[in-house]
Amino acid sequence: MGLSELHTCESHLRQALAHLLKLRGEPDSQASPHWRGAAVNFLVEAQSRFSPSMRQRIDLDRQYRSAIRQLRATGGTFGVPDRCPYTLDDLLDEDADLDILGAKLG
Repeated sequence: MGLSELHTCESHLRQALAHLLKLRGEPDSQASPHWRGAAVNFLVEAQSRFSPSMRQRIDLDRQYRSAIRQLRATGGTFGVPDRCPYTLDDLLDEDADLDILGAKLG
């Protein structure tokens, strides 16, 4: 596994987390359908790029904190858990349900 593949997978996970956070913060926004679609797309991309050798190198809490910073930079100020409520398996599950993932954010 190369470093660029790892960074690509992490980037997709971070973007999926950012879109899940947007959905949680503004579920009735007109942009919600776009955010749902983007979250699914980023999760699918992360799943396709992931290899088992990445498991110990992906710091999901760091990616989650980055997603929160990204959200706050665009005006999102709602309360979210301090630590990532997801496991890597939650996000890499091909049958992951966005509503269930969203509920884990509180």
